[in-house]
Amino acid sequence: MTEEIEVSKMVDNLSAKIDELTKAMKEKKEKAEETIKENPIAYVAGAFAGGLIVGYLIARGKD
Repeated sequence: MTEEIEVSKMVDNLSAKIDELTKAMKEKKEKAEETIKENPIAYVAGAFAGGLIVGYLIARGKD
């Protein structure tokens, strides 16, 4: 019986932490979207350049 209570408390604790993390992730996502909306071309260019670099490094490692 006490083991069930402990497990129940642990599940409640984990659920609360997951809710906290979900809220934090939503806030960060909204902030990132706002930042990208301010200057989308710069972020697309940065992602493109990053993709080129990663692609080059992967291809270089296959030799």
